[in-house]
Amino acid sequence: MSALINDIKYGFRQLRKNPGFTFVAISSLVLGVTLNSAIFSLVDGIWLRSMPFSDPDRVVRIFGSTPEYEYGDLSYPDYLDLREQMESLSGLATCARHGAILEREEESVSLRADVVSRNFFTILGIKPFLGQFFSNTDDSDVKNTQTVVLSYRLWQKYFGGDPNLIGKSIVLTDRTLMVLAIAPPDFNGLERMNPAHVWYPVENDKINYSRDERYLSVFGRLKSEANIRQAQTEAEIVFRRLDLHDTASHKPLRALVIHETEYQRGQTGILGILLLGVVGTILLLACANVSSLLLARAEVREKEMAVRSALGGSRWRLIRQLLVESLILALITMAASLLLAHWVIRVLPVLLPPDAANQVALLVRLDGRVFGFTAAISLFSIVLFGIVPALHASKPDLLPAIKGEAGWGQTGGIKRYCGLKVLVAGQAGIALVLMILATLLTRSLIAQFGAELGFERKDILLVNLSTGNEKEGRQFHRQIKDRVQALPGVKKVCLSRIVPFSPWGTGAKQKIFMSGDPSAWPQDGWSINFNAVDPDYFKLLGIPIVRGRTFHERDNKSSDYVMVINETMAQRFWPNKDPVGQWIRLHEPNGKSVQIIGVVRDTKLYNIKEESNPYIFLPLAQHYQWETTLLVESAVPSTTLAGPVRAELKALGVKPSQSDINTMSGYICDRLTGEEFLTKMTTIFGLLGLGLASVGLYGVLAYTVNQHTHEIGIRMALGAQRREVLNLFLTRGMTLVIIGTAFGVPIALGLGFALRGLLYNISPVDPLSIAMSLSVMIVVALLACCLPARRAAKIDPMEALRYE
Repeated sequence: MSALINDIKYGFRQLRKNPGFTFVAISSLVLGVTLNSAIFSLVDGIWLRSMPFSDPDRVVRIFGSTPEYEYGDLSYPDYLDLREQMESLSGLATCARHGAILEREEESVSLRADVVSRNFFTILGIKPFLGQFFSNTDDSDVKNTQTVVLSYRLWQKYFGGDPNLIGKSIVLTDRTLMVLAIAPPDFNGLERMNPAHVWYPVENDKINYSRDERYLSVFGRLKSEANIRQAQTEAEIVFRRLDLHDTASHKPLRALVIHETEYQRGQTGILGILLLGVVGTILLLACANVSSLLLARAEVREKEMAVRSALGGSRWRLIRQLLVESLILALITMAASLLLAHWVIRVLPVLLPPDAANQVALLVRLDGRVFGFTAAISLFSIVLFGIVPALHASKPDLLPAIKGEAGWGQTGGIKRYCGLKVLVAGQAGIALVLMILATLLTRSLIAQFGAELGFERKDILLVNLSTGNEKEGRQFHRQIKDRVQALPGVKKVCLSRIVPFSPWGTGAKQKIFMSGDPSAWPQDGWSINFNAVDPDYFKLLGIPIVRGRTFHERDNKSSDYVMVINETMAQRFWPNKDPVGQWIRLHEPNGKSVQIIGVVRDTKLYNIKEESNPYIFLPLAQHYQWETTLLVESAVPSTTLAGPVRAELKALGVKPSQSDINTMSGYICDRLTGEEFLTKMTTIFGLLGLGLASVGLYGVLAYTVNQHTHEIGIRMALGAQRREVLNLFLTRGMTLVIIGTAFGVPIALGLGFALRGLLYNISPVDPLSIAMSLSVMIVVALLACCLPARRAAKIDPMEALRYE
């Protein structure tokens, strides 16, 4: 123990005597470890950490899967049949995401509401923070009362954490509900990145009993003696017995039962693995820098090690001394990294839009798991990259080392130099891989922002509206359109059920049946996504008409029912004839007859990468919708109209919340949030990797110049020109870079193909991206080589040889 204490004291003295080495080594490691800790906390929160359920490994999800949609939702009748027939489950519950409006005196607040079965909390094993959750065992009085459960965050933010709120009533979307319980702080629903604010039982909501309307998440808890294979088999039997089919494609639904933990990881796993891989690469570069420094120091301390060995020091004794010094670096790195990681974790959400930032802030934190991860990678990295320099330095060539003749110019020095060459070339290759990936993702993101959407990119203000019954709602729609149209700067106003890239309502479908011979079409028809719009909708968005016409004011309930379809639907259902004038039926085989009056261009509806699918437009005058969006085209920046529009809504008795008003560009940007975050992170890490690689290259060349001062002096004394010395060291440095890039390009291409699903309109072997990355790499490498090379060229031969 006393020897170990002496080694620690000596190690601190060595670090103090070499402040340059200490600063570069610690700062490189702190950078790598801090980034890894911060990203691990993010990935742990959204991917690795188990959901806050009781015995989460027993909770499973059940999906209706097709080749196109692996995780398909189920209908309420599907849920009831599975609940009755699956004996491997102790219970089955369901959940559907809805919107809700919290009515407050100062303003209304838009919330995310989960409509759940009464056994929702029982199946998950969640205990309330206050009050009592609803359940299947509630008495009739509770079941007949409209109740709601609030999230802990909502309770704290809007009700000040009032413990007396239990049993009191609040107004949600024009309904008075009694607060039954407050959920625990760590529970925010089934979707980590889309937390719920309130939960109320399915009996309080309108239940759609149609087998074809599949919008429910279904999950259950395995019995103690059952396993997931049994549940999978039972679900398959139920699906076959019911002969379930997807109403859009008419393909059979395949039962899929997976663990809830597996499902959650599958939702965010690719992003998490990629981020961890990128920051792990940064740590690798940092460790390579430290390893290079340690190898260089091993050459400097070769005489010291030789003397120690000659005085009787064993090789293990020398290795222990050097490893203790590395351990000190690791401990300092860990302490500094934890302090910086705490700050970086708080800054991470700033890179996201406000809504996503609030959600990420709930998941990212510095806790025991992050602390353990930081300690582990700090120790592992320094030991892994410190062991080779320690082994190398602990076996000196005694006689040349003691005489001061060992070094780069001596026999065997070239072999020692090879280790540094490999590290520098490896750093260059890894940095190039990061740069190519960052360039590919950046160009892909730019391509998405400039992609053809099928409609014009206008500055449009969007206002989400909720109305009551049809008579009052239509009157309100007329009033708000007239009032907003009269505002200064407003060019055009219209209403629609949803708009492209809307965060809600995009999955709603209409069942259609073809007129004519029933035997020629599937008996259960097709489910097609739809929108209900005003006549001015197509003009306002600039959606081109391919054939026929769009709606006009005469298309109301007193006229024939009409619809407009997109090009994909026309080509799929009427490939060899004009669809204009064709008749179809809505909802059921004997439902309303609707005539197709026009075909419009395909548009992007949900995300920019999507393939076009059949889509129908119905006139809002014939198909009333109680939830709509007001579109406002203006000659002034749309955000300047938010205040006047809000004032007009208040004048009509509506209290809009901030989240009810957005812009079309805001909706589009929100859909790109994940990819934008990934691109920012990869670009930042790519630049950091390039910086670390250049520092490593500079350090090795600078050290080489110091070791070759005597040789340089002789060369210049014998007539070598300064330009020749400069070219010599530039060639040495750039040769390592070229070797590294030769290995880096194939690796980057392989990763590009593996991640091609993240790219839009950009090939994984995009020559421009590769050329740009190579150019930046070469320029930075030249700058890193120039400084030590210029210093070598300026060496005075007399100074270098004065002691000979």
